[in-house]
Amino acid sequence: MNKIVSHSKIRSGKFKKRNIQEKNLPIEAKVIALKIAPWIELYKENKISAPQLTASIILEYLKFRRPYDWKGSLLSTSQTLPHDSLIEWQFLFGTRSLRSIPLSVNRALLSWQHGQYPLELMFKIPSPKQVLNLQKNGKRCVTIFLKESEINHYILGERDSLGFILHDLIHADHFFNHNLMMRGQIGFYSQMSELLDSKILDPLLKDPDYSSSFEYLISDMNAHPVHLWKGLKSITEKKDQNTFKEIMIYFKSFALPLSHLNRITMNDSLALEITNWCETFINLKI
Repeated sequence: MNKIVSHSKIRSGKFKKRNIQEKNLPIEAKVIALKIAPWIELYKENKISAPQLTASIILEYLKFRRPYDWKGSLLSTSQTLPHDSLIEWQFLFGTRSLRSIPLSVNRALLSWQHGQYPLELMFKIPSPKQVLNLQKNGKRCVTIFLKESEINHYILGERDSLGFILHDLIHADHFFNHNLMMRGQIGFYSQMSELLDSKILDPLLKDPDYSSSFEYLISDMNAHPVHLWKGLKSITEKKDQNTFKEIMIYFKSFALPLSHLNRITMNDSLALEITNWCETFINLKI
């Protein structure tokens, strides 16, 4: 049952949602906006790549916040990541444990640059449906904010702008790095896209509590496809017992294993059946 329980690994690092108090962001934003302006122009002129722009912005934040020790320490030989040693940003992210930056961020940036992680750069927060559409096609997004007016406060009241970038990169690495669950996750996202198109969930999505939980499930939750289905059943039945029955009717070929989710009757065999279904769903026509 390794297929059921395997997870990709993320270095715990020292990442925090909030690396700076919100009251200090306006002062920082004035400096950062000026520092990143040349990088933005280079990107607009197609002189640097999206991962290089992202990496350069991260480095500008680190240099401002940790001017004396932002480079952190050298990575061990076993941790060093593939990079072009002649390109400064790649050398830094390939060989150093930068302050407050988990190794998963380094790996995501370099893998993105090398074409191994299919990431899309965005400059505004995508809608949950946009994220779902990316994920069902095996992609992820990275959102960065460029204007002083965008970075002088917490984003969505939760993270500073650097934390928002790091959050996206960490999730991208979780999704792509030796992730045995990835195909099943992509299948789940495809299933959710079909459910949205079917309008079965429309009555529940009018409820803010339900819609927020569902949006988190489809856009910001990295988990095994069986756990994702468990989450869907849990939040759906909490609101309306009949909706999940409609979902099982829609996916009638797999109604039986789905009916056992979140029950003591759930077993490894049923979990494996759901997993295999999710993994092959991309090729199925419901």
